[in-house]
Amino acid sequence: MLPNLCFKAKFPTSRSVKYVISLLLAGWIPVVAFAQEPLTFRKVCNKVHFNISIGSGFTSYHNEVVGMCMMQQGGKHYLYHPHDKTIVYLVRWFGDSYMLLKDYEHILRSLNMADADMKPIVFKGTGVSFPITLSGHIDIFKTFRVELGGSLIVNRIRTLKLNQKAKDLGNYSDPIGRHYVMKAFVMPGFKLFENSAYTLLFTTPIGFDFTYSQLSDSLAVRRSGFPTLGLGVTLERHISEYFSLFGRLSYNLSNFDDAFSPYSAVKLDQEGILIQFGVSMNYPEIPQCSVPHCGVEVKHRHSGRAYRGVPMWRGRDSRGHRLYEK
Repeated sequence: MLPNLCFKAKFPTSRSVKYVISLLLAGWIPVVAFAQEPLTFRKVCNKVHFNISIGSGFTSYHNEVVGMCMMQQGGKHYLYHPHDKTIVYLVRWFGDSYMLLKDYEHILRSLNMADADMKPIVFKGTGVSFPITLSGHIDIFKTFRVELGGSLIVNRIRTLKLNQKAKDLGNYSDPIGRHYVMKAFVMPGFKLFENSAYTLLFTTPIGFDFTYSQLSDSLAVRRSGFPTLGLGVTLERHISEYFSLFGRLSYNLSNFDDAFSPYSAVKLDQEGILIQFGVSMNYPEIPQCSVPHCGVEVKHRHSGRAYRGVPMWRGRDSRGHRLYEK
């Protein structure tokens, strides 16, 4: 009797399918060092670069009063409306811009309402700025960058002069001489050039400004109603895979409208050019080798675990060869 040579067909189980797929992937994808490391806290943090920078810059001011009158008395400037004798404001552009005065009778007595000039009054001036910025960024598709952060900008006022001749008005002297701006921003960027040593980016910062007359103030004197806009260029010098130095040149434009009524307002426009220098760091995805007498400087393994051979701020080996390539 002939043996039964017929076999019953068996469909592969899900486990065997996964096994075949894994073999195919292993054949197509080169097995390189560190490529199969498990997703860890280090690898997640490695994608985020933390930045800190300081700098200085130049700021120009354009302050305009529309729909109200201004007078000067005792070295101070006051705002008033010729048809409303119950309100007088003390001008402090960068503090409480329109401090309502309770005892204003002595001021109103000196006003000649018939000579009131309702033409727009413009003050222009300059100042210096000192920004301190903290931020973090991630790179997207090796071409784009998104950066989130905040800045503290100390502004010192040099001059603020009347732009046109006006009766009984002189230049404005700020009683404090400085003001502070807290800025929260998002900054998309596009990489114009990148290699292992340098990265050049074009950036467009978009943010919101909050102005304070004193850092101790709990509330902002004014905040931007619309996002502030800017343009910038950033040049990075990569010292190592995890540590870079950078310089940034940026132009920023902000404006504030303090409305008294639908027909009267104080408009504060500022333009600034800032140059900043800083450092950028990201968390290494693998720890530094701690095995005694191990002189390997490139990334390597001990007992199946990956290590880097040098501190995070070193980008070259002892012979001067770069340890990584972008």
